[in-house]
Order: sequence, then structure tokens, then C-alpha cells
Amino acid sequence: MSYPKLLYFPAILVLAVYFNTMFPGIPGGDAGELLAEACHGGTPHPPGYPLFTMSMSLAMSAKDLVGCPPAVLANGLCCCMGAMTTHLITLSTFLIASSLSPSDGLVNECAACLSSLLFSFSPLVWEYSVGAEVFALNNLLVALVLFYSVKVGLARSDAELSWSAYAGSFFCGLSLSNQHTSVLFIFVLAPWVALELLKRKKLTVSVFALLSACFLIGLSPYLYLPYSSLDVKEGSWGDITTFEGFKRHALREEYGTLKLAPRKLDDNSESSLKRLYIWFMDFSFQVTPAFAALSLLGIAVANLGKSSSKLLSGNTSTGAEDDSWIDDDHRDRPRSDVSLRRRPPQKKKIKGRTSGEMSARSKSDCGDNPNLSSPKKAQAQKKNTLHLALSSTLIFYLIFWNFVLSNLPLANPMAYAVHSRFWMQPNLLLCIYGGVGSMWALKSFPRLPPRVATAVTVFSLLCLRYPSADRSDASFNSAYGKAILDSIPENSLLLSHTDLDWNTVRYMRRCEGVKPGVIHLSIQLLPYLWFRRQVQSGLYGDVVFPRILPNVSTGRYDEGNKVLLSRFFEANIGKYGDNMFVDMQAISDDDLQPGGIWRGFLLVPHGLVYRVKAIPPPPVSLLSLSETHEESKLEMENIPRRELMVQPKYKLGSWEFAANSVVNDGKYQTSLYFLILGLEVGKQLQENPNVLLHYYLDCLSFSTSTLAKMVKERIKIVEEFGRRGGGSGWLDWMNFGGMGGGAGVGVITNVDLPLSYPHDDMVKNAALSAIKYMQVCEVATNLARSGSLDERGVEMTSEHNVERAREYVSTSVAEFIRTAPADDPARPVFEQFYHSAITQTVGAK
Repeated sequence: MSYPKLLYFPAILVLAVYFNTMFPGIPGGDAGELLAEACHGGTPHPPGYPLFTMSMSLAMSAKDLVGCPPAVLANGLCCCMGAMTTHLITLSTFLIASSLSPSDGLVNECAACLSSLLFSFSPLVWEYSVGAEVFALNNLLVALVLFYSVKVGLARSDAELSWSAYAGSFFCGLSLSNQHTSVLFIFVLAPWVALELLKRKKLTVSVFALLSACFLIGLSPYLYLPYSSLDVKEGSWGDITTFEGFKRHALREEYGTLKLAPRKLDDNSESSLKRLYIWFMDFSFQVTPAFAALSLLGIAVANLGKSSSKLLSGNTSTGAEDDSWIDDDHRDRPRSDVSLRRRPPQKKKIKGRTSGEMSARSKSDCGDNPNLSSPKKAQAQKKNTLHLALSSTLIFYLIFWNFVLSNLPLANPMAYAVHSRFWMQPNLLLCIYGGVGSMWALKSFPRLPPRVATAVTVFSLLCLRYPSADRSDASFNSAYGKAILDSIPENSLLLSHTDLDWNTVRYMRRCEGVKPGVIHLSIQLLPYLWFRRQVQSGLYGDVVFPRILPNVSTGRYDEGNKVLLSRFFEANIGKYGDNMFVDMQAISDDDLQPGGIWRGFLLVPHGLVYRVKAIPPPPVSLLSLSETHEESKLEMENIPRRELMVQPKYKLGSWEFAANSVVNDGKYQTSLYFLILGLEVGKQLQENPNVLLHYYLDCLSFSTSTLAKMVKERIKIVEEFGRRGGGSGWLDWMNFGGMGGGAGVGVITNVDLPLSYPHDDMVKNAALSAIKYMQVCEVATNLARSGSLDERGVEMTSEHNVERAREYVSTSVAEFIRTAPADDPARPVFEQFYHSAITQTVGAK
């Protein structure tokens, strides 16, 4: 079947825009792990995503030929998938619109283009179509299932019906080999297709066997999982060489079958009805409120069947569009040649046709189906059952997803962002009906050319959302993983705790060959029984893995996690010495003692990770810990700030925001390390000022300057992007907005410095450090003037001066006074010191 040329335009436009805005490196989330497994033929986390893994492996195999990073090729393939999804939505919408209003060709074409473009340029779809994630492929496969379902519902012949059913069955199996949520569509559509075949008496044993064969062929990518597991791969998931292992992995039993996450909702989580409401609000944001309303109208119009024809025709006069009474001899003539006079219903005698010819023509129009009495009646039946099936599919998905599968709290921005990705599937179906509603809207304004209305709508929304949707500057995750690897020597042992560290570092090592000699372990994988298979295969050299205790946990603040880490450190500290590193997010910082002492080990800030060291023999002096100070300073300075500074458009809930938070957490933790150590030194200063004063100044100088820079950065972000008062109104909401995390709506979030710790604590510690630094600078100056310091002591303190300390006070202490609550007990003390310091500065001038 040939389609109008205009229907090819949306896919071409979307492909061009997607290519221009795609990630230049590895996206956030699971992308790093998925691509790493594709690079070395491993198995990703449950359910394994075999089709996606093989597709990405094929795309990235051309990296040497094309000469670009593997992630770019994978991102480009996902852009192509997004463009193909756009084309399928366009065709599906056009077929449905044409079946409801056959005479409005141009309007139907424009409505189809509008529906597909609004879906493709919705923030959520846009974001997950320009990066290597499973959702672009899921959208494509679901769009294929819906397209062939529409073809089944509107089939004009038995051959078209059969081939559409076979193709749909194949893509049903293929979609299940990528994302399990597609089963919520298949659960409704597959029985409906069977009923359609049964009604036409086409569901024979041979047809059922062919349908089953097509479905099983679609599922065949799952054979990749046991094949990939035959050769044990470092860091891959599961042992899928047995049926039990395959079942556990494919059904996500380790996460919880039919659950989004391995957890239970608490009593404070949203009700299922509220989740439905939040979804529709998010959908309204994604495609604009007007189009969301048109989508509901489209569903109603389509399900009304014959009674909707008058509404869609835009003509309220009775019978003006009903041409059932027109003689066949006049049917193909222009309307001007046919009288519009309404004729009473009567049995017509048509000249020039024999009863045999009429019988043959009627049989042909009915699709050789003796059960259908007339072509118009058959068409109406098909349309009604089609729209009933599609509407039931949408309702079933929304109810089952929100009442059964979804178990993440939507009040948490990151959990909201993870949850909202699964709304793309129902949004896709609803956008098709949005095209039906748009058809009515376009016909309601006959003086407005459909092409102009569609072009203006799409162009306006594209210009509005393009700056926030553009991911061509989002090289943050690749830079983050590389920064960690650059900071540690080859042949080191690196323990990752969060997905951010594990996935980015894993991709950089496996796909781009950065520091291949580093032994990289995920703390999250250590407790699984199947991980022992990797240990026994000798993949991790001489690393010692202590026995897993019954109360093991991987929660950062759980005792089971602390015991797991401390026992692992103890078993390997002798072999790896100072070359063992751990993710900062794995350590419960509440247990950290001055100097970085944690459960019998010394954790030294080392850029974005901790270096694990053995504690020096007792007695442990503060001076003995100072040997690591230059290392911590140097690694902090070596963090590539420009590459790791993301824009405020990456909001709370996005992976870019999370990564930027971890970078700032590293700066903050390193600053606190020096601040706490300096305060401890200050308690012993009187005992030996010539030795300890420079140490004291050195610690406070670093913590004060680093924290002051963070405070300045926060002030700049707040002033430029308006933290107080929320977003910037309806324009911000229509864009990517002041509501929600990532590319959706949800909890109101303010633009602020990305940081996992409370901002008020950070400002308060910055103020405290500035005050202490200024005080010790004054003490050092007085001691130098009185001659209490030797020549070396005077020389060491000369670089530290009161004027520089006052600058830090004017930044950090002033910000604390401005933002601290009135009842904060530290506020009066800090205010008094601030006014005293400022008065001295003014007096000196």
C-alpha cells in the first residue's frame, strides 16, 4: 500500500532533530552497563534485554570503521529507532483517521503528522530516543504491534488480515525479548486478533500453528542469554546455563516478578488513583494540555462508530454526507453532478446490472466473507471492535501498571524519573487517538489551512523545547567515569557501590579500553550466589572474597553493608596496599572519625573515591596523617571541572543531576575531612605551635577555599535560575519545567546546587571554616609579630593572611546569615563575628 508523501515528513524531521541533539557519549542510567555487556558479549541485569544487547553490539562493531566512540554509534541507532517509531505512529493514525472520515485526505494526513510529532518531541520520549537505552527500542516494537493491530482491524481482504496477524504475532514475541511491559498490550490485543480471525472463520489449526511459530521466532533472541553465559564474563549478571537460572533471570525474580523494584510501598506512598492522576498530568505536560484533551476526544469519537461521522464531518445537516443513497452510476462522478435531495429509503432497481453482477460485487466488497451482510456493516463492525480493543488495551495497561507493577514512591524525584519512563508506552497509544481528535479540531476551523496549523504548532513547540531537550552537550557521564579511572593507577582494585560509578566506569573500561588492568567490582553483586561462578573462574586474580554472612546488606547505612566492606578491606589490604579504592557513596559517613578513620581503616579522599589505607601503627598522631594531604588536594584539583559542570537544565531526578551531585559530594567530603582534621589539630596547637600551626592553617585554608567556591556557585545558580518561587511560570512548565524530575512533572523542585547533603549544612560548615581560618590567621600573625615563631614558622604562615580570610568570611558567613533560620543557635554568634570582621575591614581602609 502506498501512502501520501506528506506522511514521510515527520520521520525525516525527527531523525534530523534527534541526530543533532543526541548524547555525545554514554547516557546516564543503565546505559553504561548495557553497552558494556554488548561490547564483550555479556548478560545485562534482569531480564537480560537480549534484543537490545545484540542490536547495540552490531552497531558498536563499526567503531573502527567509522572512527567514533562506541556510545555514539549506539546513540545513533536509538535515534533511528525513534524516527521509525514516529513513522509508524503517523501511519497508524492516518489509517484510523481515514477509516473514520475517508473524504478528508489532507486533514487526515496533517492530523497524523501532528500526533506523531507531538509524541516524538515530548520531553520524555525525546530524552530516551537520543541515548542508548531500551526504551527507544520498546517504543518501536510497541508501535509495530499497534500498527499491525490497526491493519488487522481495518483489513479489507482475508490475505491482508492473515499477513497482518502473522506480522503482529512476530513483533509481539520480539517486543517481549526487549521490555516486559509490552505484555500488557499483548495480553489484550492477542485475544482480540484471535477473535477477529475466528469471526471470519480463518482461525484454523494451521493458522494457529503459524501464529505460534511467528511468536516463538520473535522470542528467539532469548537464546542469546544462555549462549552468552556459557563463557563466564567479568561483571555480567546471573548464571543462565541452567533452566532455573534462565527462568530466574528472564522473569526478574531477583528484582521481584511483576514489580518495578525489589521493595514494598510504605503507607505514605501515593494511592493507585493518585498515580493515575499524576500520569495524566504528566501526559498533558508531555504533549500539551490541548492535545491531551484531543486524545480523550479522539477515543470517544472513534468508539462512537457511525454516530461520530457527523461530528467528524463538521456538518450538522442530516444526510448531507451520507452517500449510501447515491446510484452506483453516479457514485464516481463529481458531487456537483449528484443531486443532494434526500430520497426516501426504498429498494432501488439499478439498470445495467444483473443480479449475478450485484451478487459478485457485494461478495467482493464483503471480503469473501459470507458472514458479513454488507460492506458498510462489515466496515462498521471492524472499526468498532478495533477501537474497543485499543481502548481496552490502554485501560488495562494503566490499571495493571499503577495498581500492581508500580512500587516506587513518586514523591522521590529519582524514583519518579525511573517510573515515568514506563508511561511512554500508553502515551504512544493515546497519541494515535490524539490524531483523531486533531482531525476534528482541524475541520472545526475550515478557514485555517491544515498544513499551516500543523506546521505552526510543531514549529512553536520545537523551538520552545529544543534548548532543554538538547543532549549534545551531555558528555558528563563519560567524563565522570574517565575521571575516576584517570585518578587511580593501573592494576588497582576499585569497588563501586552506585549505578553511576559502576556503569560509567564499566563502559569506559569495556568499550573504550581505559585502564583495562584495573580490577573493578560492584559491591551490589558480591552477595549473589551466582557471583561465586565468576570468582571460581579466576576472573579477579588474587582478590580474596570473604564468606558472605547471613545478615549481608548493600544499603549504605545498614550494618550488613558495613560488615561486608570492612571484611573485604581486611582480606585484601595486605595484597593491594594503597592501591585499593572505594566509591564514596558506599561509606556511611556518620561513622567517619577525624582523619578519615573508619572501622579500623584509613579512608583518604582521592578525587571522586576514597583510597583505602591501613592505619599507621599506634600511637596514631595527627601529623602522621598529613602525608596524604597533598594527594587529596591534587586529586581534587585534577577533577575536570569544565567537563563535569552540567547545566541547570538537568534537574533533580535526572542522571546528570545525580552525577553532578556526586562530584559536589566529593568536594564537600574532602573539605569536611580537612575541616574536621584542622579542628582536631587546633585543640593541640598550644602544645607545639611551631610544628602544628602550619598544619592547622593548611587544613583550614583548603576547606575554607573549597567550601567558599561551592557557596559562590550556589549563589550564582540561585540568582540566575530563580530557586525561590519555583519555576518560571507556564512557559517553564510547557518546556521541561519547574515541575518534576528529569523530563516529566511531579514534585515541585527548585533549582539549586546539585548536592546530596543538606544545603544549609554545607553553608553552615563553610561559614564555620571561614571563621576558624580567619581566627587562626590572626593568631599566626600575632605570633609572628611577637617572635614566638621560629624563622620556618614565620615563613610558612606568610602565605596565609587575614585579608584573604576576610574575603571568605564575606562570602560564606554572609550567606549563612542570609539563609539560616532565625532560631538557629549559631546565627547570633556568626552575626557578631561577621559584623566585627567587616568593621575591622572598613576601619583599616
